[in-house]
Amino acid sequence: MGYDANIYIKGPREIGFPPLIVVSLHIKPGGIESFLREHKGRITHKDKTVAWMTEESDSIDGCAHTVRLEYECNTEMDDGSAVRVRALQYIMEDRPRFYTVTCFASPEVFERYLPRFEASARSFRRTPIRAPAPQALP
Repeated sequence: MGYDANIYIKGPREIGFPPLIVVSLHIKPGGIESFLREHKGRITHKDKTVAWMTEESDSIDGCAHTVRLEYECNTEMDDGSAVRVRALQYIMEDRPRFYTVTCFASPEVFERYLPRFEASARSFRRTPIRAPAPQALP
C-alpha cells in the first residue's frame, strides 16, 4: 500500500512512548470494505500481537464512509525495543483516496489523551488545491 503523504504530530514526552498522531493519504482502488480488509490484514500480518478492540461507522468532514477503529499492538522504538501502544484510527473514504488519522499512546495514558485525539481527528478537512491558471506567453 503506497503512502503519498504522511504528517506526524508528536505530543509531549511520556515515559515509554510519546503521544503521536499520524495523518496519511492512501491511493487505492475499491471501496472502504476492501481497503479496511487489506489494511487490517497488513497490520495483523506485521504484528501478531494486535488486538482489535472496536470498529464503528462514523463520519468526518462529510465522508459518509468513515470507520473508527481502536486497537492495541506492539511497536518498535528507535533503540530496537518493543512497546505496547493503543491506537485510535479514523479511515475516511474519498475514492480513490483514503485518509487515515491514527492516534497512538501507551495504554497507561491513552484515556487521558483520548479527548484530544478525537478532537484532532474530527478537525481533519479535505481542502482542494487548484492549480494556478496558465500564464500567457509574452
